[in-house]
Amino acid sequence: MNSRDLNYWVELVFRRRRTVLEVCGIVFGLVVLGTLIWPPVYQGNAKILVQDNRAELLVSPGLQSGTPQSPAVVADRITEEDLNSEKELLTSTFIIKRAIEVSLHLVTTLALQRRW
Repeated sequence: MNSRDLNYWVELVFRRRRTVLEVCGIVFGLVVLGTLIWPPVYQGNAKILVQDNRAELLVSPGLQSGTPQSPAVVADRITEEDLNSEKELLTSTFIIKRAIEVSLHLVTTLALQRRW
């Protein structure tokens, strides 16, 4: 694009500045209005692995170290009660707010440390 073409377009915009400003104002107003009217949508997906970390160690004099017939560690199966407990913890408003507060505190602390 040479300077003659650029001058033409700049001159055109200045000659029609009222029309350009009206069109920009209408488009901007419609975008703001649409943003305010449109309901907010927040969506997230996650998969959570629930494990029983309370494995029981078997201690016996005749126990071989980890043979398939006599394992040295026994883990309980996950019950519905365990799953419901995890669900309650993950959907707890108090815990979510506290996690956000701690995260924001860490971020601000790190930002302040980098400044120094």
